[in-house]
This record gives sequence, structure tokens and C-alpha cells, in this order.
Amino acid sequence: MSAVADFQAVQVELKRLCEAVAHYTSTHNAVKGTERLLKRAQRDLAFTAYFAQEERVGHSVSQTSSDCVASRAAAAQLQGARNNLRGMQAELDVAQQATDVVCLGARFYSQVSAGEGASSKRKQRTHNNANILANHFVPSGESVEVDVVAQQGLAWIEVKAHEPFDTDSSQWLGNPGHFKGLEQQAKQQLRIAKAACNQLMWQAPTVLFHFPQDPKGPELQAWAQRVAHWRPYIDGKGLIAAEAAMLQFQKLLDQFGGHNERCRWQALQEKLLVFSCDPSEAGKTSNDVSAVVNSTQQAHTHNVDSFDFLQSRVAHLQAISAAQRIVFALGDDQHAVTLTANELLILQHVRVSD
Repeated sequence: MSAVADFQAVQVELKRLCEAVAHYTSTHNAVKGTERLLKRAQRDLAFTAYFAQEERVGHSVSQTSSDCVASRAAAAQLQGARNNLRGMQAELDVAQQATDVVCLGARFYSQVSAGEGASSKRKQRTHNNANILANHFVPSGESVEVDVVAQQGLAWIEVKAHEPFDTDSSQWLGNPGHFKGLEQQAKQQLRIAKAACNQLMWQAPTVLFHFPQDPKGPELQAWAQRVAHWRPYIDGKGLIAAEAAMLQFQKLLDQFGGHNERCRWQALQEKLLVFSCDPSEAGKTSNDVSAVVNSTQQAHTHNVDSFDFLQSRVAHLQAISAAQRIVFALGDDQHAVTLTANELLILQHVRVSD
């Protein structure tokens, strides 16, 4: 499927979502926040329609380096649109299934102080205003945005539409200075839900997390059967990596990795043979291209001159960057078996290169 077709497929789904949100809005007039959800869907729909037209223009000319940059940007924009679609669809699904929905996308604060002209009785009713606080009240302290407020305000439902993860990952633990993990988010929601200004009839709202991508039993069994045969291929084999890929992985690990992931990476590095290449050389496509691959481990120095494969098998992959080309070149030269890979990236390379 081409990039244009990918955008068109997302457009179709976004149109259906807009229609579904509009119908929900018309049949649930008392629910606040539905207009915001509809505007978000319409904004993404307009964006994908515009970008699909730009893609048609880009594919009508020959592939150049600037076209490659645009192609990678289009892939990133497309993935962002898919993620937004998945999140908005999940929020609507929860709203349709929940009972006594009050608001979509409501912000709650840990403290609400009465301003000038506000009565104490009205101060006790600030929870009824959900995300739209009365003008006479000043919110302060911590705040959280709740995706769906249901059961007349007694249920806060947070929708997490990302891929499944475990409690060792950064999705759960977070990364200080970059983003909060789900554990910290859940604790914060519980604290704010217990605040006096958010209680209803002396009862704190129940905090719920909904995972539409939660793996089911059959899916887990299929995954286990699919990867169980990897172990025999790994045992007794050496592990190699391009320095560019290793540095990029280290950057991602520093930003997103949890404690256990960092420990596993530390142990893995002891077995890893790293090859350094000059990305500027791998980015060239003339006949005089050459690159020297040097192991960073002195005990296993490896020099290779004049990579012929850099001409015939790697140089024509114009849809990828020079650093990515290094990874493909190294694996091809060493006849290395790749156990895992970015399937969408590889398919894109094959489609564009062919």
C-alpha cells in the first residue's frame, strides 16, 4: 500500500469517527466536552486530506534526496494521525459504554479557593462544573485531565490507547525530567480524586484506567509460540551492532528506559561487538564509495575496505538516512541474522526502492 493509500485509509476512519462523535453529541446534549472531541477529529481529518494531496504531488516526480526527507516526514505524520485516531476512538467507545456520563476531557484540581462574591455553598458544588469552573472560583494545586467522567461524576476513566507494556518499561516507571510514567499518573489521579473539592456526597470518585489494546490470552499464546524458537539461534552466537545504531539506542534508553531495562542493557553490552562507520561515506552513491569498519573492541579489530555491497545493495535505498544505511550495510556484509526489525520501515524501503 502506497503512502497516499495509507493516508486515504486514515481519512476514511476519521470520517467515520466524526460522524459517530456528531451522532453522540446530538443524542447526549447534557454531556460536556463532546464538541472539543469533534473538533479534534475534524482537525485531523482536514490535515490528512491536505497531506494526501501533497503526497500525490511528491510521487509524480522522480525520487530525490528532498523527496526522501518528505517521505520520512509523511510517515511520521501518518503515524501521528493513526495514534490520534486510535486515542479518540477509544475515548468515544468508553463514553458510549459508560453510564451517566457527565463530561469528556474534564480537568480537576486538588484545591479550589472561593473568590470574591462566591458563597460557601457554591464552593462545595464546584465538582459539578467539571472542567469549566465557575468564574468566582480559583483553581490551584495539582491538576489532572480526565478523559471520561461517568456515573454522575463518581467515576474518572482514563483511556490509554498505546501498545501493551510491562511494569519494567518506561511507560510504567516514566523518566524523570522527560515524562511521567503511568504509575505516577495513577497516584496523582488518586490524590486529586480524594481532595475535598472533588468529592460527591462525601465520596471520592473511583479512578479507572481503560486499556483498549490490552493483550488477550490467545494473543499472548500466539506471541509466545512465535518467539519461542529464537533461543537456539541466539545461543553461542556473537552479537554485533553499528555504532550509530548503538548511540541512538543509548539515547532512547536514557530517555525512556526503566531500571530493569538499563540493567539488561549493561549486561548485553559485555557481549556486544560494536562497529564504527562514517555515515558520510555510507551516504555516498558514486563508484568510489568506501568505508572502513573498525571494531571498538581492540581484541576483535576488523578492517574492511571498499564495500561493494554499499554500491549494489545499500546505496540505492534513498528512502533511508545515511545512519540507517550503515545498519543495513553492516548486516549485509557480516551475513548477520536479524531477529527483530521495524516491519513498517523495511516494507517502506522495499516499496520505495523497487
